[in-house]
Amino acid sequence: MTYKKTLTTQGITFPHLLFIILNLIGVGVTIYLTTHYLNTHYPDPNSFNDTSGCDINSFLNCDAATYSPIAAIANIPIAIFGLAIHVIFLIGSLVGKESFESTNKTLSLLNSIGCLALFIYSLVVLRTLCPYCTVYYVLSWLILYLFWKKSDIPFMKIGSGGVIAAAVVFSSLAFASYSKISSKKKEQETIKSSVIKQFFELPNLGKPEYLSPLTIAKSFDNIDDAPIWIAKFSDFQCPACKMAAKKLENFAKRYKGKINIYYYPLPLSNVCNDNIKRPMHAHACQAAYVAACNKDKFHEVHDEIFENQAKIDSNFLTSLKEKHQLQNCETDEIKNLVKSTLKQGYAYKARSTPTVILNGAKIPWSLPETQFYQIFDEILKRKK
Repeated sequence: MTYKKTLTTQGITFPHLLFIILNLIGVGVTIYLTTHYLNTHYPDPNSFNDTSGCDINSFLNCDAATYSPIAAIANIPIAIFGLAIHVIFLIGSLVGKESFESTNKTLSLLNSIGCLALFIYSLVVLRTLCPYCTVYYVLSWLILYLFWKKSDIPFMKIGSGGVIAAAVVFSSLAFASYSKISSKKKEQETIKSSVIKQFFELPNLGKPEYLSPLTIAKSFDNIDDAPIWIAKFSDFQCPACKMAAKKLENFAKRYKGKINIYYYPLPLSNVCNDNIKRPMHAHACQAAYVAACNKDKFHEVHDEIFENQAKIDSNFLTSLKEKHQLQNCETDEIKNLVKSTLKQGYAYKARSTPTVILNGAKIPWSLPETQFYQIFDEILKRKK
């Protein structure tokens, strides 16, 4: 049967061209999401992978989705299935046959329903929204709209040609993804024993004498009860500290209920740090005072300062205090708190930021996240 109106079988019309453009964008988005998943779960052991391009703030970020139980199906990132769908749509747009369009129209409906389910899951369960995932959802709904408006072929009608093409594309990309992940897993396993061995051979510097009241994660009131504890010595004007903060947020999410993370201001400024003999980070001490001003609001203020690191000056910090209704941020009590964290930093010989102490061992903050997870998992295993 020949239909009066179709989207992809009547030459390059404007809707057909728009359909191609939307799918090319979809290919780019799904490739990014697949790469992000691989870099997050299986990073290059020889380099630090910054995934901040997808981390806009605590609500708009890719990390919650990447670490969620539905991020992969049978060890294959779900973004691969999205990539396969857009490739199939592009093949259909080039072939220009009704048997392909009938399958693709049905596929677009099923894909859009799946996107709606994922969108609701993100808002209700994860309470975050992945920016790139959202772009993919919108693309999927626009493509469904094009099929609905520009194609007379009924939904849920499947053509044999399209089914064969879909099966080939899905299986090829799924196999390629599975092979890539298997290879990365073997690579990770090769270095795992070495990483764990090196960590447990590090000198144990002990628990901090001064326990910072500023926390990023606090699963236990007593540090002795926490299987994993981290003390992070940090400066709000230090770019590397900003990246380390993102990593610690991931630790807090992944090991919720098992980890305490203590924040120790270590401003690299001679305004409050006697070890600094020349001007470096002009507003680091003031930023530390603002962050420490109200312990109940510390986490929120901490995140906002780092998110706006390039804007840090006296005016920004004043507006931040007004926004969060912070008062008396430079009292002797707050200044003594920062002095105490500095003193603890000296005790650990923390001369630069960020310095990270994990269960008493000083470790390089730039270790790939996967290596941290290997260490954490081994710590939990030995605690049992």
